[in-house]
Amino acid sequence: MSKKIFIFSVIMFILAGTILVFLKIDSNKTIEVSNQEMAKEKELLEKKENIERADQKIIKLIEGNVRGVFLNKSERKLIYCNGSNFLESDLDGEMKRSLAAHPFNEIQEIIWSKDGKKAIVKDNNDFLIVFLEENKTEKLKDGMDKVIFDFSGDNLIYKYYQSSDQKRSINISNLDGNNWEELVKVEFKDVVLASHPFNNSFLFYPQSRALNSSSLILFNIREKQEKEIFNGKYGADYLWSPNGNKILVSFTLENDKSKLSLGIMNADGGEFRGLNFPTSIKKCIWSNDNKNVYCAMMNNFPTQAILPDDWEEEKYYSTDTFWKVNTITGEKERVLNPEELNEELDVSNLLLDSEEKYLFMINRKNGDVYRIDL
Repeated sequence: MSKKIFIFSVIMFILAGTILVFLKIDSNKTIEVSNQEMAKEKELLEKKENIERADQKIIKLIEGNVRGVFLNKSERKLIYCNGSNFLESDLDGEMKRSLAAHPFNEIQEIIWSKDGKKAIVKDNNDFLIVFLEENKTEKLKDGMDKVIFDFSGDNLIYKYYQSSDQKRSINISNLDGNNWEELVKVEFKDVVLASHPFNNSFLFYPQSRALNSSSLILFNIREKQEKEIFNGKYGADYLWSPNGNKILVSFTLENDKSKLSLGIMNADGGEFRGLNFPTSIKKCIWSNDNKNVYCAMMNNFPTQAILPDDWEEEKYYSTDTFWKVNTITGEKERVLNPEELNEELDVSNLLLDSEEKYLFMINRKNGDVYRIDL
């Protein structure tokens, strides 16, 4: 009897062990399959996200308080300032790397050199030059209240205020402020400067105000000659074409100060034609063919708004839509349908890549950088 019990016990032990082994194997299989499924699911989600992003015509690339963006067309890189750092990314806003840093206080404006290797930063009331390749920052002399690079990027053109005699002038100097030379005296306090893309001349005019009509002056540095080339428009602002043969104009409508419009003229200020498109040149970028401009149309301003003043001072924001305007025929074409916008944007700092596939911009409301796929 005891022998039978022993044999029965052995058989039961073997069976139990076998079941446990199979359970362990099955459990391992279950864990293995689960890990595979999880990896597969993650891959599918990533593919879905990429597909969804590819299907979107407008994409938020960089989040944060971006103060200025430059597009290096040859290397297909974005260079931008976020906080105290100058950074570089690819055209998808990825592959970021730091270029330079400085403890800025409150950046108001960034002006880029033509090659993007240097930037003038207005920080509070100071002007500084950031040399991105050397990760070096130098403060410019006091008394400057507007500074740009000349067309070569090797010199500074700036408005200077001499406090001792309260005189204002536009000067030129080396990048370190040495070897300066007075070019022309000016009477007005707030000035806009715009270097010609390819020669030693620049435009200057009073900062645009809706209630003021002002003259546009072309100054030839080599010949030390100034020439008034345009006047008669209120709130006027100007943008050179890439080849310097045309100038895009935005101005306040005389019969409705709550509206701006675009116009076009040649580099001598002649052949002016209205384009009947409501926006500022600060919301436009020329195409490479010097024929078309890509612009954000300004919308939804109250009737009591005074433009461009109230927009410049961020008293009101625009609700932008996006267009391509032919400056020769006046033809207008949407580049983005309004229903494709997930939020209301008020943009500036528009940039266009060399192949005209991408249109970049900064949302003035929060400093986020967007890209429209054209």
